[in-house]
Amino acid sequence: MKTSTVVSFGSLILVAGLAPLSVAPVSGQDVGFYFTGGIGPAIAQDPDLKEFLGPTGGNVELDPGFHLGVAGGYNFTRWLGVEMESGFIVNNIDRIGGASADATLSHVPFLANIVLRYEDQNCPVIPYFTAGLGGDSSVLWFDDSLGLDGSDSDVVFAFQISGGVRYRINDYMSAGLEYKFYHADDASWHVEDSGGRIRFGATAVHCITAVFNMKF
Repeated sequence: MKTSTVVSFGSLILVAGLAPLSVAPVSGQDVGFYFTGGIGPAIAQDPDLKEFLGPTGGNVELDPGFHLGVAGGYNFTRWLGVEMESGFIVNNIDRIGGASADATLSHVPFLANIVLRYEDQNCPVIPYFTAGLGGDSSVLWFDDSLGLDGSDSDVVFAFQISGGVRYRINDYMSAGLEYKFYHADDASWHVEDSGGRIRFGATAVHCITAVFNMKF
């Protein structure tokens, strides 16, 4: 199921990328490589607690955290681009199943995004929308808490959608604000010397990002 979803998404990018090229002329500033970076707060919804060294229930309470994202991409036209994105999202864990914890849940995404934008040389404002899917390296770390000390990681399926606006500084640089919704599937870990498995439900994170974009 996941493999077919990735293939379908890749086909959509290819078709969407070739179609505009055949019907609309482009200028040198409309096409080419670019870099985007962003940073801001990350508000995570509390995931379900499915296992903690054995079957259990409850949830995992996450504090507000922060995220950093970086992406490199290529604009096919003034409307369409594709990019690869990574970075990290970090949230401290306040409580696990009602018990206080000194722990951290982090995500390292690796995503393929399609980017739709409206860019007109006569307008300094650039609205855009992105959608992407790929993988997530979910990292759970305990600092001598709840009888655990150490970390482990798990790779799971992830997707995101985002939208924002940038203001054109000049022909090559723009900056603005973006909202991003990020989802990572259930993850499980075997923390060193834990003697059992820990498993959380799917994680959903809301990110507000200050972004900077540079064309090359």
